[in-house]
Amino acid sequence: MKDQIAIGHWDGRDYLGDGSGPDARYLCEIQDDRLRRGRVALSLAPESGSTEDVVDIVVEIATVPGKSYSAPHIVIQCGNTIVADLYQTGSDAMQDITKEEVA
Repeated sequence: MKDQIAIGHWDGRDYLGDGSGPDARYLCEIQDDRLRRGRVALSLAPESGSTEDVVDIVVEIATVPGKSYSAPHIVIQCGNTIVADLYQTGSDAMQDITKEEVA
């Protein structure tokens, strides 16, 4: 299931804030694939269509690289670059496994 709406700054007039935040508008899309693929994806992109300011976040269960077990996994991608690839591997904070350019 995919759902997309336009959003603004958290303190903007749309949300009864004082309006001190910038007026830029973004499209926020949530793709719920929990039943089909076991994951949820969130995408934020400027309404202006600029692809340089797109942020994608995926939350899923995945195999930890180099290990034989799976763990909660969060990927944050800006444009074509993965800026965080996080695995929860125990009681410690999430571990950033890799930073790489997406092919």
